[in-house]
Amino acid sequence: MGTLGSHGTEPAAIDLLLNLLDDPSPQVRISALSSLGFLQQPRTLRKVRLLANDDNPRVRAWVAIALGHFSAVEPTDPATSSVLDRLAADADPYVRDQATEARQRKPLRGTTSGPGEDSGSASP
Repeated sequence: MGTLGSHGTEPAAIDLLLNLLDDPSPQVRISALSSLGFLQQPRTLRKVRLLANDDNPRVRAWVAIALGHFSAVEPTDPATSSVLDRLAADADPYVRDQATEARQRKPLRGTTSGPGEDSGSASP
Protein backbone atom coordinates (compact mmCIF):
# COMPACT_ATOMS: atom_id res chain seq x y z
CA MET A 1 0.00 0.00 0.00
CA GLY A 2 2.77 2.44 0.85
CA THR A 3 4.07 2.41 -2.71
CA LEU A 4 0.74 3.55 -4.15
CA GLY A 5 1.49 7.09 -3.05
CA SER A 6 4.69 6.98 -5.09
CA HIS A 7 2.58 6.76 -8.25
CA GLY A 8 1.63 10.35 -7.63
CA THR A 9 -1.50 11.64 -9.21
CA GLU A 10 -1.97 8.82 -11.70
CA PRO A 11 -5.76 8.33 -11.92
CA ALA A 12 -5.53 4.54 -11.47
CA ALA A 13 -3.51 4.93 -8.25
CA ILE A 14 -5.91 7.55 -6.88
CA ASP A 15 -8.90 5.33 -7.75
CA LEU A 16 -7.32 2.37 -5.98
CA LEU A 17 -6.62 4.46 -2.87
CA LEU A 18 -10.22 5.67 -2.89
CA ASN A 19 -11.44 2.08 -3.09
CA LEU A 20 -9.20 1.13 -0.15
CA LEU A 21 -11.11 3.62 2.00
CA ASP A 22 -13.90 1.00 1.99
CA ASP A 23 -11.62 -1.80 3.24
CA PRO A 24 -12.81 -3.57 6.41
CA SER A 25 -9.37 -3.15 8.02
CA PRO A 26 -8.94 0.15 9.89
CA GLN A 27 -5.18 0.03 9.21
CA VAL A 28 -5.76 -0.19 5.46
CA ARG A 29 -8.18 2.77 5.62
CA ILE A 30 -5.62 4.74 7.67
CA SER A 31 -2.84 3.98 5.17
CA ALA A 32 -5.06 5.08 2.29
CA LEU A 33 -5.97 8.29 4.15
CA SER A 34 -2.29 8.98 4.75
CA SER A 35 -1.46 8.61 1.05
CA LEU A 36 -4.46 10.67 -0.07
CA GLY A 37 -3.58 13.45 2.37
CA PHE A 38 -0.06 13.50 0.99
CA LEU A 39 -1.29 13.61 -2.63
CA GLN A 40 -3.84 16.39 -1.94
CA GLN A 41 -6.12 15.63 -4.87
CA PRO A 42 -9.33 17.71 -4.56
CA ARG A 43 -11.42 14.99 -6.23
CA THR A 44 -10.78 12.73 -3.21
CA LEU A 45 -12.11 15.16 -0.60
CA ARG A 46 -15.72 13.97 -0.63
CA LYS A 47 -14.81 10.35 0.08
CA VAL A 48 -12.16 11.30 2.68
CA ARG A 49 -14.76 13.43 4.50
CA LEU A 50 -17.20 10.50 4.57
CA LEU A 51 -14.84 8.57 6.83
CA ALA A 52 -15.36 11.19 9.54
CA ASN A 53 -18.27 8.90 10.51
CA ASP A 54 -16.06 5.81 10.83
CA ASP A 55 -16.55 3.67 13.94
CA ASN A 56 -12.79 3.57 14.56
CA PRO A 57 -11.41 6.67 16.32
CA ARG A 58 -7.95 6.27 14.75
CA VAL A 59 -9.54 6.36 11.29
CA ARG A 60 -11.45 9.52 12.28
CA ALA A 61 -8.19 11.04 13.54
CA TRP A 62 -6.51 10.26 10.22
CA VAL A 63 -9.41 11.92 8.40
CA ALA A 64 -8.52 15.10 10.29
CA ILE A 65 -4.81 14.65 9.56
CA ALA A 66 -5.47 14.09 5.84
CA LEU A 67 -7.86 17.03 5.63
CA GLY A 68 -5.26 19.21 7.32
CA HIS A 69 -2.94 18.56 4.39
CA PHE A 70 -5.61 19.80 2.01
CA SER A 71 -5.57 23.27 3.60
CA ALA A 72 -3.00 24.42 1.04
CA VAL A 73 -5.20 23.21 -1.82
CA GLU A 74 -8.68 23.97 -0.48
CA PRO A 75 -8.14 26.46 2.36
CA THR A 76 -11.74 27.68 2.57
CA ASP A 77 -13.72 24.58 1.61
CA PRO A 78 -16.87 24.82 3.81
CA ALA A 79 -17.60 21.08 3.77
CA THR A 80 -14.09 20.31 5.00
CA SER A 81 -14.32 23.00 7.68
CA SER A 82 -17.62 21.52 8.85
CA VAL A 83 -16.12 18.02 9.11
CA LEU A 84 -13.12 19.34 11.05
CA ASP A 85 -15.45 21.22 13.40
CA ARG A 86 -17.40 18.02 14.03
CA LEU A 87 -14.21 16.02 14.61
CA ALA A 88 -12.95 18.71 17.01
CA ALA A 89 -15.97 17.84 19.17
CA ASP A 90 -15.43 14.05 18.89
CA ALA A 91 -15.71 11.89 22.00
CA ASP A 92 -12.14 10.63 21.49
CA PRO A 93 -9.40 13.01 22.71
CA TYR A 94 -6.91 11.96 19.99
CA VAL A 95 -9.47 12.72 17.28
CA ARG A 96 -10.20 16.11 18.89
CA ASP A 97 -6.48 16.95 19.06
CA GLN A 98 -5.87 16.03 15.42
CA ALA A 99 -8.91 17.99 14.23
CA THR A 100 -7.90 21.05 16.23
CA GLU A 101 -4.39 20.87 14.81
CA ALA A 102 -5.72 20.46 11.26
CA ARG A 103 -8.02 23.48 11.68
CA GLN A 104 -5.08 25.60 12.78
CA ARG A 105 -2.99 24.83 9.70
CA LYS A 106 -2.63 27.81 7.46
CA PRO A 107 -2.50 27.69 3.67
CA LEU A 108 0.99 27.62 2.24
CA ARG A 109 0.20 30.49 -0.13
CA GLY A 110 1.76 33.81 0.77
CA THR A 111 4.40 32.32 3.05
CA THR A 112 7.40 33.26 0.95
CA SER A 113 9.21 36.48 1.71
CA GLY A 114 9.82 39.18 -0.84
CA PRO A 115 13.08 41.03 -1.45
CA GLY A 116 14.45 42.63 1.68
CA GLU A 117 12.09 40.70 3.97
CA ASP A 118 13.27 38.30 6.61
CA SER A 119 12.33 34.76 5.59
CA GLY A 120 12.93 33.53 9.11
CA SER A 121 15.75 31.24 8.07
CA ALA A 122 19.33 31.65 9.07
CA SER A 123 21.91 32.47 6.42
CA PRO A 124 25.28 30.72 6.46
